[in-house]
Amino acid sequence: MPISLKNAISPNVGVVKSWVKITSNYTALNGDKLIADTSAGSFTVTMPFSPSPGHAVQITDGGSWLINNLLVNFNGATIEGINDTLSVNIPQTTVEFVYDGTTWQFISNIGARGSSDEAAAFAIALGF
Repeated sequence: MPISLKNAISPNVGVVKSWVKITSNYTALNGDKLIADTSAGSFTVTMPFSPSPGHAVQITDGGSWLINNLLVNFNGATIEGINDTLSVNIPQTTVEFVYDGTTWQFISNIGARGSSDEAAAFAIALGF
């Protein structure tokens, strides 16, 4: 017998959030997709407090992270097991953070202007 999903999915499940441009300190929510424009100066994105497994936040460069770094504060949690604030300084980068129940996992994509050398430097800066 086929499985019916007619009433099994809540109305908010599967809803994709739109990208939102930010230009100053911001506290992220689960599912946020942020365009962080640091052209006027560096600022901090603070990750959600007390995240649940599977929570995720995406942030993309909307200015120049090379000139004015984006700071990411993990609000008492860790990134890849490291307890520190992350300074993102590679332009044309999109970073995604996914909480696994213990730590925030880190994923990055570098755009057309990025290079593999910059990606390696970024990973080294994080201690990977």
